[in-house]
Amino acid sequence: MPHPAPQARAGVDALARNAECESCHPEVADEWRASLHAEAFTVREFQHAFRSEPLAFCRSCHAPEAGPAKEPALEAIGVACVTCHLPEGERVLAAARPAGAGGGAAPHPLARSERFASDEACAACHEFTFPDRRPVPEFMQTTVREHRRSAAAERPCADCHMPERPGGGRSHAFHASRDGAWMRSVVAIEASRPTAEEVEIRLELDAAAVGHALPTGDLFRQISVEARSTRRSLRPLTVRRVLARHWSAGGPGSIHREELADDRLGVGDNPRIVRLTLDPADAALAVRWRVRYERVESFVAGGEALVVGGVVLGEGLLEVPGDGVVEDAERGSTRPSYEGGR
Repeated sequence: MPHPAPQARAGVDALARNAECESCHPEVADEWRASLHAEAFTVREFQHAFRSEPLAFCRSCHAPEAGPAKEPALEAIGVACVTCHLPEGERVLAAARPAGAGGGAAPHPLARSERFASDEACAACHEFTFPDRRPVPEFMQTTVREHRRSAAAERPCADCHMPERPGGGRSHAFHASRDGAWMRSVVAIEASRPTAEEVEIRLELDAAAVGHALPTGDLFRQISVEARSTRRSLRPLTVRRVLARHWSAGGPGSIHREELADDRLGVGDNPRIVRLTLDPADAALAVRWRVRYERVESFVAGGEALVVGGVVLGEGLLEVPGDGVVEDAERGSTRPSYEGGR
């Protein structure tokens, strides 16, 4: 199955072989070129983080075709066609065809495998421990085990991340957290103000559509839930809670962490209710609320995050209680509230 570097391909020119793949599969190549896999090493967030922690461990997944030395041309192709389809030797790895399926002979040797159509194809790069010598290392990413205990466990990763095209074959665009419309479709959000000093945000993950926690994978992902005062001020007060895997701080120069808590969507209660207490000075004012999936470059003193991008999942304005209105982010409108204030 595909795996991080070093690759076990004696005498294979990864750049030349990858170019061959692109020349014969131009539609797939266009999708891949615009994907997060292709820019796994070059994307801004990774480059900034990598400058702080330039570890071979990180290069092995983000630039698996490059060696331990700097090789810009191989780094630039990130997770390439050959990374997944030519993990060893000369035979091109592909999914097994269903019984009775047609299709002509390929112009190159094929190794068809049922495992390649399962989550095993993704596991080596999407679930692993911290690189340390602890007797029981902490898992840095747990996407595969999250999937295997989810409601979508019987569906392979490709069902969502590589949907079938109308004309046949699967998309290689690998849409996920950069697809704002899809992200908003899988989290239903309602906001209410049960009292003048409290904002309540209800988040419900569509467990049938997302086969893992949200966010999953990378440590540098979180969901921010916030309420902001509409007070006329240069710096309006913001009350905020972050949903994520929460970690202890590593020692100087160490990336090792221990998980302290996990309150991501899909872990524990669903729906998740987040309650934010406002400053009493804002009790007579409307408040703005927002839920945002965030990409983090690094964490600074006090656990604060340097956020470099993200997707707004829902936002709105809540008036002072008593007007009988509640925001519903999923519908993008307001509707009459019912007993309980939701």
